Amino acid sequence: MDDRLKSHAKSFDKLDWERMPEGKAVHSYAETVVAETSTLHNVLKRYLSPMNVEMIMDGVFASYIARLTDGYTKIETTSPKVKETMLADASYITEKLSQLQEVRKMDHGLIEALQAREVSSEAAPEKETEPKQSKDDVLFDVSEEKKEDNSEVKKENV
Repeated sequence: MDDRLKSHAKSFDKLDWERMPEGKAVHSYAETVVAETSTLHNVLKRYLSPMNVEMIMDGVFASYIARLTDGYTKIETTSPKVKETMLADASYITEKLSQLQEVRKMDHGLIEALQAREVSSEAAPEKETEPKQSKDDVLFDVSEEKKEDNSEVKKENV
């Protein structure tokens, strides 16, 4: 399954992340991942104990979260629409695989990783400004020293 997921992740740079394929709610790789994983689950259920199936599927889910998160982070375009389509795919995969019988639900780590991802604004980037410092942040204030020097000079002249 890991090899299959690698091949899906390699195709990410060829996908149009700005929009979904016509007439579909998710990209085809998401549907394929769910179908292949469901097939694996059904075969495992037929030959292994429920405890073994659950252990194997936990490992598969963890691998999916790691691989897909890595694949998503390699996509450089982070417009709001791209994030929306990635979230739709991740939500679909998580929801469908969580419906598999006799295994724990898939962790929402994939969705959480995408939600935490920064989105670039479509406007021109703003110039970075230096943060304003409060008086507490200043280690040494020359202006205060000058004031003290001036007051001493005035006292001497009097």
